[in-house]
Amino acid sequence: MKDTAADYRARYGDGGGGGGGFSDGDRITPTTALNTRHRPGTESEILATMSPGTVGEIMNGPTNEDGYTWWGVHWLADDVWGWSVERYLTNA
Repeated sequence: MKDTAADYRARYGDGGGGGGGFSDGDRITPTTALNTRHRPGTESEILATMSPGTVGEIMNGPTNEDGYTWWGVHWLADDVWGWSVERYLTNA
């Protein structure tokens, strides 16, 4: 079985955070149109904007940057890997 969480950490880092509302492998969805960024932080490149109902899997985090808690997410249908803000995520 392929360890996609390990692949994600190898590509984007381990997040360096602790605690938070989700765990690796949790399925989540945005509560509003939500940017997914290359790295945690509001100045990082936007990779995609996800719509409510789009399902992703928590792969990493949390980490804190720019006043937000960020999670590494693999958005499954679009195969996008990036970082999104916890405030706008909920369990799918």
